[in-house]
Amino acid sequence: MIPVLSLLTLVQLSPSPAPTEIQPGLFVLPGSPDAHTLALAKALGITHVINLRTAEEGDFGWEATAVQDLGGTYLSCPLSSNAISDGLDRFRTLMSSLPSTAKVLVHCASGNRAGGALFAFWTLNKVMPVEEALVLAKRAGLRTPSTESAVKTYVTDARAAQAFRRFSLADSD
Repeated sequence: MIPVLSLLTLVQLSPSPAPTEIQPGLFVLPGSPDAHTLALAKALGITHVINLRTAEEGDFGWEATAVQDLGGTYLSCPLSSNAISDGLDRFRTLMSSLPSTAKVLVHCASGNRAGGALFAFWTLNKVMPVEEALVLAKRAGLRTPSTESAVKTYVTDARAAQAFRRFSLADSD
């Protein structure tokens, strides 16, 4: 384990983005990781790295290998604006399937999609109030009005679909 003073020195000397813990065991990254960032993630005890970038944004084979070499689990969950519902569905399923002991780092290229995806997860899977989830999502990197609007629409639609399913099931009894 790296002593805290050494860890702080490591963070201060690096131009790389550092993971920020938004909730206990849940970290976000305000940008793309590099080898230094991933080593820092290991020092923080992060066990799973979820990359929300799409194939059009680059080849992330090096990242998957680096995370695995450091003893972690790398997960790709592409989230693009032209398939936001599918991507958010996959992200929520993935987050729900992680072990309760997992320490997770979620990232995209800037933190914006990571914050948006977490907003959907918190409001729908964790039943967090929208206002509370929005504050956390903005701390996590959600910053563009278009992403915020798209994710809020997704949450509204998902809640309506859940209510419809409950209503339909009650009708069939």
